[in-house]
Amino acid sequence: MSFQYELPFGPGRPILNQGVIANVIGGWKIGGFLTFDNGLPVFVTSPNDTNSFGGASFSSRTPPFTFGNVSRNLPDVRLPGTCNWDMLLSKNFKFRERISLEFRGEFFNAFNNVQFAGPVTDITSGAFGRISLQQVNTPRQIQAGLKLSF
Repeated sequence: MSFQYELPFGPGRPILNQGVIANVIGGWKIGGFLTFDNGLPVFVTSPNDTNSFGGASFSSRTPPFTFGNVSRNLPDVRLPGTCNWDMLLSKNFKFRERISLEFRGEFFNAFNNVQFAGPVTDITSGAFGRISLQQVNTPRQIQAGLKLSF
């Protein structure tokens, strides 16, 4: 989901619409790009086999060329979900009719939510099913920019 909202302050706006202060605090916009999901289903892997999985506990392997009773895709077991907020704060400054300056502050992963890697899916691994504390998204980043239009 994405959004952009111009704050209701300043000239021509419903709140504080006259005077020097109105010109200073008017023209601000906030925006965001939000990503939320509950994670993809886990796919169990096994080296050198295509469909040879044991019971739901994965405690043993089935004989070669036979099928177990669990699918490779586990729809009820999901990777860690995503909760990401990218935000924007901007303001336009008008100097003359044709000259303006735009300030932009951009905040990627604004609330610094950590997204961890999924569990180990190789049934032959001693760490099978464990989620490591490896961060797979980017930590918060902030950047600012100016754009002069004339």
